[in-house]
Amino acid sequence: MKRHLYSALCACAFALLCAACQDDRWEEHTKATESGVNVGLLDIIRENPDWSSFYQALTLTGYDSVLSSENSFTVFAPANSAWQGVNMEDKAALASIVSCHVAYEKKLSSDPALHGRMQTINGKLIIYDPQLQTFNGAQIASPDHVASNGVAHGMNKIFDVKQNIWEYIRGLRGYSQVDYIRSLNRREMDMTRSVRKGVNEQGQPVYDTVWVDVNEFLSAVPLNDETQELTYIVLEDDGFFRLFDKFNPYFTLPNVQESEKLTSFHVCRDLTFPGRISDPVLRDTITNIFGVTGRLKGAEVKEQLEASNGRVYVLSSANIRLRDKIKPVVVEGENFTAAADPQYLFTRYKPLWASGAKDILLACSATQQDRLYIGEDAWGNKQYGWLSKTFLWSDKYRANVTNFWVEYKADVYSVGYEVRYVAYDDIEEHYSNPEQRFRLEQKLFISLPGAATLAKGLSKVNADAVSNNYLGDEVCFVGSDTAGVYKETRLRKWRLTLDGKSPQFISAPLSATGADTMKVGNAGVMTMWLCNTTRATTASAQGLLFLDYIKLAPVLPNEDD
Repeated sequence: MKRHLYSALCACAFALLCAACQDDRWEEHTKATESGVNVGLLDIIRENPDWSSFYQALTLTGYDSVLSSENSFTVFAPANSAWQGVNMEDKAALASIVSCHVAYEKKLSSDPALHGRMQTINGKLIIYDPQLQTFNGAQIASPDHVASNGVAHGMNKIFDVKQNIWEYIRGLRGYSQVDYIRSLNRREMDMTRSVRKGVNEQGQPVYDTVWVDVNEFLSAVPLNDETQELTYIVLEDDGFFRLFDKFNPYFTLPNVQESEKLTSFHVCRDLTFPGRISDPVLRDTITNIFGVTGRLKGAEVKEQLEASNGRVYVLSSANIRLRDKIKPVVVEGENFTAAADPQYLFTRYKPLWASGAKDILLACSATQQDRLYIGEDAWGNKQYGWLSKTFLWSDKYRANVTNFWVEYKADVYSVGYEVRYVAYDDIEEHYSNPEQRFRLEQKLFISLPGAATLAKGLSKVNADAVSNNYLGDEVCFVGSDTAGVYKETRLRKWRLTLDGKSPQFISAPLSATGADTMKVGNAGVMTMWLCNTTRATTASAQGLLFLDYIKLAPVLPNEDD
């Protein structure tokens, strides 16, 4: 018994001794891992003799101040042997190299996130290859140099990184298209990465500022996004200005310079295509990322560049037809921005026929007179009489509002438009009697881009009249339909009656040339008010409203394909 007890005690003591040894080894490993925890990344890099070239590159490009901030970084530091042949005098090229080796957030070699896809501070991707165990062609030679603001990994070579599309084209010279895009550059403070250090004497916050380059064009066209592939076309000046001259009349603004800027923006934007395209000049048509179809077939390829996120082609010319660029504008009825009294405006679910599966209805009523057959007299003569009928949707909801308005916004070009809509009255009681079908009449008032907004209560003649309509107070577009018939209606200009009793009752359609076309002088956002109307003065019957959608169809010159 004693022998067994003695053996057990010995085994227990041995186990405790082994555990203590393991704790010591783990503590030594932890100390080694955290040896630089009180030292910043820049100090760790400066003190490593094999990283002296990298440290020199940091100081020459200003990235030493970045690594001195309180942000957390992962740094991939190439050994001195990797810098042979690098021109340290070329600051721009050097900055491009350095910025590809610094990423935000600390990631140790044991972190799975390191062995995937990391984005560097200049947007480039560092991609790990698990088979070769490389990061963009380089291997970690010395991992996990931990610092107070991150970690550094020693690399055996400089990352193999290509320029992205934006980097390629901003380096091109002699192209007006590129000059315009480059002119949109500006520098902004990155509030998410800049660290607040305190306040100045005036009590204003002081930051350790991180500056970023911002370009308005890149906000719309992500040529610098490394996560998606694109093909971008740069045109020689003759080709660029041919497209510019074609587009410019349709981007008219009050200021000529602003108009030219807007035109240039659209020409440059429309030369961006999805994917890494091969031989674009051999295709009949090609559709850009905004759904605009272009024609590059037959153009001469002056240069082709392979980028990290796609391809760049320099071409002699390109063509975009006006009808492919300036397309009809469709505004769904349910997408109104405001209304006179929304409690009476109902969005209906109509999946069998409505565009977008919905339309809107204004709960009101309208009185209509019809001449109907009422019988024969004593001599057998047919007798007719005028009978009135009130059409409504619900006795409970009746918006007794003159010129009840529903507001819509639309982005338009400076061009003429046909104004169309679908207003479908599908209420069976409104068309079940063939002799007394409801005749739906609706008005559309318009405020063009840059003009005063539509309003009520401004007219000295009638407080219920709509003012600031681009056609004046006594003309507007009118649509006329019959209940039970689904069709797209082309609106026309009608004369309105405006007096103390008649707040813009419709009178008669205009017959002059152009009476069915809306002319837009300046490109931009226009406002439309769809309003009810009636031919009676009855306070409880101001008119119903229906709308599936409004379509603005541009009137454009004919072009050869």
